[in-house]
Amino acid sequence: MRKEMLLVHIFVKFGYNYPNPEEFINYICEKTGKNYLKNHLRGKFNQIYDDYGSHAVMNYFFVELDLDLQEALVDYALNVYAPVGMKTKYEEYKSL
Repeated sequence: MRKEMLLVHIFVKFGYNYPNPEEFINYICEKTGKNYLKNHLRGKFNQIYDDYGSHAVMNYFFVELDLDLQEALVDYALNVYAPVGMKTKYEEYKSL
């Protein structure tokens, strides 16, 4: 499987099996230094979930984030769902 497809596969898997949103919201805010957005992002995630349901929430949530937060969320998904031995930092894939 090409690296690009593996990244997509991992993120889709994460999107359907994400942990408690509190975990990844805290992670992405801390990783980007945007801790002031935690409450805002919790509210955004919950509203999207209420509007679109569990199967669509991650896609809608992802596109609502700025690039730094998107990259941090992909990094989180890689750390949680990457196969053993696979690179687990998004920064390692930026050159694709």
